[in-house]
Amino acid sequence: MSDYSLKIFSTFKTACGRKTLLLKDHTRYIGDMEGALESQTKAAYVKIIAGFSLLGLAIHLLTNRGYGYFRDELYFIACARHLDWGYVDFSPLSAWFLRVEMILFGSSLFAVRIFPAVASALAIGLTGILARELGGRTWAITLACTGMLGSLFFLATGNFYSPNVYEPLFWTGAIYFLIRIINGASPRIENNFLVTGHAT
Repeated sequence: MSDYSLKIFSTFKTACGRKTLLLKDHTRYIGDMEGALESQTKAAYVKIIAGFSLLGLAIHLLTNRGYGYFRDELYFIACARHLDWGYVDFSPLSAWFLRVEMILFGSSLFAVRIFPAVASALAIGLTGILARELGGRTWAITLACTGMLGSLFFLATGNFYSPNVYEPLFWTGAIYFLIRIINGASPRIENNFLVTGHAT
């Protein structure tokens, strides 16, 4: 091969190498842009879910002292002061929760209703997360959280202490982990089965 041919071959090889590098840089740039956009989108979802949850918490904490004790709350307070492994008309877990709440905050009207407010806020957040897991985007997440926040039933049950306030939270959590199992999102999927069983 002549020197001229070698020179042409070397020039062609260098040009191909530069083109390959440019393509790699372009691909890397596109990947970085997509990663940044995905991070911004996830951050927007988190802000929407957190915003609705905090709004629900604020609504309950600001309005849960408008009336006195609901008659069933006095019964649940008595059960929390006499803990047992079972009761005639409700599961023992809610009595244990109330006992912890009374130890931490006391037995005032506002204190007794802190856990219901928190449970309602968490249920709103879980609803938004569930909508996202089902493939929903900004509008779907906003609509789901708005529906949960504006539901009269959930507004009512979150404003006084009763076992009913935990049911939407646990069942929403169970459905969320069931959807994760169906979607195959977790490599250790048996953990999702365990969490779903505990939530149920």
